[in-house]
Amino acid sequence: MDAPDRRAVAAGLLGGFAAVTGATLVYFAFHGALRDLVFYTWTYNLRYYGPEVTTVDRALSALRPLGLLWRAYRRSCWPERPRLRFLP
Repeated sequence: MDAPDRRAVAAGLLGGFAAVTGATLVYFAFHGALRDLVFYTWTYNLRYYGPEVTTVDRALSALRPLGLLWRAYRRSCWPERPRLRFLP
């Protein structure tokens, strides 16, 4: 079987993104909450929350999921080592 065409993969990825984003926009517009959606997903984060968070805090929050993934990977690949009784 041949490798998928990159254009087809990119079109599928963009189509899926557009479908989910479009459905979300239609849902909130139908319920009269499109302005609230824009405010709480975009404006609030940039205007109010962003200035309160330092660059170090942002970097640490970005690294947190990687640490959690590593812990899960380590536990699934290596058996648990026996703990010594005097160690916590």
